[in-house]
Amino acid sequence: MQGTPMPVPDGYFGLGYRNWAIVTDEPADQTLVSGSSPNRIGASVFGTALEGSNLITTEYPGSLVSSVTLKSFRYGCVIAGGAVGIVIGCTIEVTVIKLDGTSVSQSFDFPAPLPLTPVEMKLGTINPSFTGVKEIRMKITNSMIPAGLSEVGLAIGVDDLTYESFPRP
Repeated sequence: MQGTPMPVPDGYFGLGYRNWAIVTDEPADQTLVSGSSPNRIGASVFGTALEGSNLITTEYPGSLVSSVTLKSFRYGCVIAGGAVGIVIGCTIEVTVIKLDGTSVSQSFDFPAPLPLTPVEMKLGTINPSFTGVKEIRMKITNSMIPAGLSEVGLAIGVDDLTYESFPRP
């Protein structure tokens, strides 16, 4: 997850993003390959004050979207920092809060790649029960960090989030 990060603006494809950044692929960063290069979004999930606070939501000033039905997304895990992001195996848990206040979770495994080998982000298909969603949170519940590396800088990379949106009444 290298490149030049910039905050994801509210209204980006109809949703609000808290503590996510748009990352532009750089020629040196070909270890985690975006689904729709040159951009993907990323969130730091360990070792920062923002740990665990990444959020994708329909609730932000000026939102025209009441809820979404999630369909799929591409994902991967990296340890960011230095000249290149290092792709690692992990399990990502996606938890949603629905309009009625209930929550649903689903886990997605990202296999450990060969070291410093370009790896395409994996396609995750969302459970059909992810309807009426107003809030999405993602966290890493298991990571395969190579010996000698620290969890500091552990991040989720996401691309091609697909969903159907429903307008506010």
